[in-house]
Amino acid sequence: TIEQQILRGRSLTDSIIVKVGEAKKYCVDSSRVGASFFRQFYNTNPLFSTINPIPNACISIKGGVVGRDTVNMILIGNGIKDTTRLFIIVVPETVLPRPSVDTISLKIFETKSYCPDSSELRGAPIRYIAFCSTNPFDNTIVSLDTLRKCVNVRGISRGQDTFCLVLCNTAGFCDTTTLFVKVSQDTVLPSLKMDSVKLFVGDSLIYCGIDTSEIRGAVDSISNYCSQSSGIHSTVGITAAKCLKIKGLQAGTDTACIVVCNRNSGLCDTTRIRIIVSPKPVIIPTPSVDSIIVAIGQSKSYCPDSSQLSGSAINSIKFCSIPNADNATLTLDNVTKCVKIVGNTEGRDTVCIIICNTAGLCDTTTLYVKVTAKDTSKPVSNTVLIVIDLNKDTSYCGVDTLQIRGSVDSIFDACLGKNGLHALMILDRVTKCVKIKGQAVGRDTMCLVVYNRASGLYDTTFVIVQVRNPIGIKVIAVNDFDTLHRGGIKDFFVYANDTLSRAATKLTITRQPTKGKADTISFQRGIIEYISSRASAACGLDSFDYKVCIDTICDEATVVVKLICPDSLVVYNAFSPNGDSKNQTWLIEGLQNYPNHTVCVFNRWGNEVMKTKDYQNDWEGKWSGKDLPDGTYFYWIRNDDNGEVLKTGYLQIIR
Repeated sequence: TIEQQILRGRSLTDSIIVKVGEAKKYCVDSSRVGASFFRQFYNTNPLFSTINPIPNACISIKGGVVGRDTVNMILIGNGIKDTTRLFIIVVPETVLPRPSVDTISLKIFETKSYCPDSSELRGAPIRYIAFCSTNPFDNTIVSLDTLRKCVNVRGISRGQDTFCLVLCNTAGFCDTTTLFVKVSQDTVLPSLKMDSVKLFVGDSLIYCGIDTSEIRGAVDSISNYCSQSSGIHSTVGITAAKCLKIKGLQAGTDTACIVVCNRNSGLCDTTRIRIIVSPKPVIIPTPSVDSIIVAIGQSKSYCPDSSQLSGSAINSIKFCSIPNADNATLTLDNVTKCVKIVGNTEGRDTVCIIICNTAGLCDTTTLYVKVTAKDTSKPVSNTVLIVIDLNKDTSYCGVDTLQIRGSVDSIFDACLGKNGLHALMILDRVTKCVKIKGQAVGRDTMCLVVYNRASGLYDTTFVIVQVRNPIGIKVIAVNDFDTLHRGGIKDFFVYANDTLSRAATKLTITRQPTKGKADTISFQRGIIEYISSRASAACGLDSFDYKVCIDTICDEATVVVKLICPDSLVVYNAFSPNGDSKNQTWLIEGLQNYPNHTVCVFNRWGNEVMKTKDYQNDWEGKWSGKDLPDGTYFYWIRNDDNGEVLKTGYLQIIR
């Protein structure tokens, strides 16, 4: 039958080789099927090439990427069906990329991105970028952008650096670019700035608001070049932290011209500061009235209210005039700034008391003293509250001895262990006084017991000491931690996790790091700049200590920096997995420094032959359980914590 005749035909197999990007024409022999034939094509959507039918039993072929495609061509005519199976093999171009040379220019502290020319690697996507060598960079900071296949360059000093970049595609072809980077100084000069500060006569302040952004680096020197314009109404000094210490002398206006310079950039900037000194406002305390009751033979202490004299210590206590004291004995205690009152006869007395602080302000209290009938009861304990500032000293000598009806034969502390944590309290058995020093914020108690042998009476005075911060200042510094590449620069904002009740007045470095340098950039914002050393040994952990203060209240903390060195990995570029127990596996030293990592190996065609996390130096050159051919393979090692490619290169398998 005709159908059986059509089935009689022949099947042929053929192949054609095209290069990536090359176009070729392929035709099938149509002599057996005659001039009029019917044709069919199967698998006309290949992966590695582009195929289009053209007249006269032909097709056009264009190479896409390296690989192999298959297409079936069928011709039917004259009762004959001929089938041709064609293998299309796409191979790389034989023209090798030529090395390139390029240059970029930038200013100090300017950052630019440079992406090497990849036009000569057409036909396959770019797989990775790497440095050809490890030349040191003296004038720039350079980092690879493995996602964009570019390099980021930042100028840090005047000069020229040279480094080599290599781009490789998935077909195994690479192109090299030598890049010259020239760093120059910015010619834009800093502008003159103006500022002003205000303070009262006798007050002092620390000013650190000088703008240093336009000198492009840390402050190496600071000076007041118009010092003749100050000193009349104020004094201006320069602190170790490169801030100004200003004190008001008398009402008026002064001018300070502060010049800050950076040695590396060669730039200086000037800030003209207007210092306005105003007279200190005088607040006159309001006279007070108070009263106290004592019994005949009883002794009490009265301490006038000093709240209206806050801000300065109480300096003196005295009577306004000779006290009208017919019924009581009144004695001033210049240590405690109190009045000791002893009842003599039943009746009323009046006394005027003046207390003054170190600033010269005084407050007056009119005290009414009522003396009642003699108390025949047993001694009654009393409580005394003493408020003292942190790190200050005072004494208490006001123990009531009248209720024991005689002299003190012995005195002791009946509640040992309840003091010493916040306040150091030492009892002097000779003077019957207690020396007190504030050690930590909080409250301690001493139970002072006096005894008279003749009367057999004991009397107890509970001395409670409250230690406080001046005006409620709170400073808590907390440790910081971060990572940085060797040779890098990082600003630490240390106040971010510190607790400060108000703005800090000082921030200093108390211990320098051993693998770099730390400088205070701004004590107002709590910025400390850390510059890592570029020495090869500057790897691992480094640390420095800082102290933050509000006036005299300070605290310290530590900043720990983990320095990462890309060259800390040592990758062996050859091994021989031939079963002789020597160099049997591929070794990489230093992976323990990157516990979360990925290692990948691929052949010259870009096909992965090994990929693993947490590599244990146990790969024997196998893929899917079979030995890989001897030859050259490529690898990359990635830090999965931040996505950074730590190292790239090639290795040899030699059996």
